[in-house]
Formats: sequence, structure tokens, C-alpha cells
Amino acid sequence: MKPIYFIIFGIIIIIAICSYYLYTRSHVAAATVSQQNSSQYKLADTYMSLRGQAFKATSSECGQTVMENESYGAIIEIGMDAGIDTIVVFKSGDASMYFSNGGGYIGGAGHQNIRDAAIRTVAMAQDQIARMKPTARFPIVAQGNVRVYVLTPNGIYYDEAELGTVFDKDSAARVIFGSIQDVIHGFMQLDEKQKKP
Repeated sequence: MKPIYFIIFGIIIIIAICSYYLYTRSHVAAATVSQQNSSQYKLADTYMSLRGQAFKATSSECGQTVMENESYGAIIEIGMDAGIDTIVVFKSGDASMYFSNGGGYIGGAGHQNIRDAAIRTVAMAQDQIARMKPTARFPIVAQGNVRVYVLTPNGIYYDEAELGTVFDKDSAARVIFGSIQDVIHGFMQLDEKQKKP
């Protein structure tokens, strides 16, 4: 073999090693950021399981027939100081609220005020899709932020804003977060009634 081939072969090996090093370094850095984002909260297994199911829910599983880019559900995540509140609503009126510590409420469709508020929220979310970005990733919301998702057969769309300033400017996050307040209030009222002797 001629010496020139040894040199070319050596250069190829060096490039391959450098490429592998840079590739693994960037992925380790990305994984570290992801771990830092999720480690700011203690996330219960129950919460993570229910949250995962919400993102995987299809329109047919929810008993809904919708067009390609029509919303059949919305997920709103609020990064509070003490933990995350995740509110899930569907076009059917079903609604749930999960807390990152493992608590929460399910079966909102069984209560008229919550069911109506859930249906309104999904309808309002439909009008916001054009202002949102498509995503296939669902990171844990950062503390102090609100992140809203709209579920459609064509994919999932999202918007995000800081919790403290979410109402200061017009955005999809503002509209959907504002709409979901009636669902949250409905669950809080239900909780108060259940606590009364």
C-alpha cells in the first residue's frame, strides 16, 4: 500500500473520531439540560403516567370524529412554585386535572359546569392553532411558565408564556389559559363540596 493511502486513511479515522466525540458531547449536554428541567420538580409516577396518556390520546379514543386540523383536546401545564398543574380537556367535555405530586381530579365530564367549560376551552383552542407551533416533544414546563397544547389528528401544537405576564400580551397561551380558568374553578368548587361534612 502506498504511503499516500496511509495518510488518507489516517485522516478519515481522525475525522471519524472527532465527529463521534462532538456528536456524543452534544447529546450528553442536551440530556443534562433535559434532566435539569425535569429535576426542578419531584414528579410522581402516577402523574407522569397520566400525563403521557393525555398526549397519546387520539380523537377516536376520545369518541370524537374531527377533521384533520380540528382540535379534539387541549392540555394546559402550569409551572407553579410547589409543583406542576396539568389540566386536560377534550371536545367531549371530559376534563381532568393532575398534580405533579400524584394528586388530582378526574371525571370532570360528570359535572355540568366543568363539562361546559371543557367544551368551550377546546373550541377556543381551535381558533388559536394558526398562531401556534407544531411539536412532537413535550418537555416538563419550566417553573414560572404556562405551556398550552392543542391536540389535532394532524399533530400537536403548542404555545408558551411566562405565568406572571401571560395576560400582558395577546397570544394563544393567553386565550387558552384564560379559558381553562373555569375548569380549574369547577374542580376547586367540587373539592370544597366534598370536604364539607
